[in-house]
Amino acid sequence: MYERVGRHAESLALYEQVLAHETRTGQDIGLWWGRHRARALISAGHTDEGIAELTRLLRRAEPEFGRDHPEILCVRMFLARAHTAAGHHTTALALFTACVQDRQHVLGPDHFATLNARRNLGLALLAAGRRSRAITCLNAVLTDYERVLGPHHPYTTGARANLATAQVTPHTRLLRRPTTPTHL
Repeated sequence: MYERVGRHAESLALYEQVLAHETRTGQDIGLWWGRHRARALISAGHTDEGIAELTRLLRRAEPEFGRDHPEILCVRMFLARAHTAAGHHTTALALFTACVQDRQHVLGPDHFATLNARRNLGLALLAAGRRSRAITCLNAVLTDYERVLGPHHPYTTGARANLATAQVTPHTRLLRRPTTPTHL
């Protein structure tokens, strides 16, 4: 919660306390704590360290859980967002594209997590300066949000706002602080 209100140092301190406790007791911090600790690092301005943490999590967990496990899909989405925040647009776009494809394969094209991945791809395109492609992508996902979740669902209204911003803003860093759910 600290992170959402801009108290990044306090957020990171809490994750570090959990990490220290679990390391001391021999427990594995797991994917959930690891990915959120990495997000806290990124929010606190330690982008490279956060990217390294997410990369380590994936290398360790993918062989155990498999590439299609929902937690792995989520960590890969966090990694794509981290690369966008760092300005590594080529890497971020490749990761977001893979996330969309994997979520479509695992969850189906109409699952809200797949729609969220498509929305994040559109936002990453916008952050990379590919405004025309971003608008096309965001428009398509808005249409699907409306069809699947209805016109008044929070994800639909968020996607509508993202599209409106893309239509009037030539370049932005919308993924600096994700507004879409980070689960699945």
